[in-house]
Amino acid sequence: QGCCGQVQSPNQQSDLPSCPAMAKHIMLSGRFTTKETMDYMKAVKERLEELGEKAFMVDAKPGQSFAEQTLEGLGHARALVAFCTEDYGQKTGVGYETFVELQYAYENQLPIVPLKLSEVYPPEPPEPHGRLQNKLVFKRGLVYIEDQYMEAPKMVARKIASSLTQGQERAAGYPKSEERKEGRKEGKGRKEKEGRKRK
Repeated sequence: QGCCGQVQSPNQQSDLPSCPAMAKHIMLSGRFTTKETMDYMKAVKERLEELGEKAFMVDAKPGQSFAEQTLEGLGHARALVAFCTEDYGQKTGVGYETFVELQYAYENQLPIVPLKLSEVYPPEPPEPHGRLQNKLVFKRGLVYIEDQYMEAPKMVARKIASSLTQGQERAAGYPKSEERKEGRKEGKGRKEKEGRKRK
């Protein structure tokens, strides 16, 4: 039996439960191939948390497991931010790489926010499975945030938070912030007109 009482068949991957009730953070997904990328991801995480957003990034210390942290991060994720370096999404075969993280988010319909950190987009890792999946997920209509030189984590965090907030409002049936402002203006204008008529 899976998360939320869902019964899973033997063929399903039970390691990565999808459970809306457990969703509590934004999963930061990126390749730890350079210190620059790791430091940038940590900076974005810190800025998100300053904005009141819970963010999760795999950061295994000696004696800890990358695999277990990845399972925890995905199992509790409400959205995924893809740090799209040129080799993002590479299928390495270890089972907890960015290929698996992106696949999980896409198959479970989590909101995906791409960060374009390279001239190459969608990312083109050096193997076919990752390239094909990236072309499928990072469609032309999916808007990305660009910070190619990884120098504006504060701006990136603000845009991530704004994007996910607007997405939640639309899913709940709320109008966009701009539309709410216009609605208030129209309501105020109608009241003023009615007041003048009564006079």
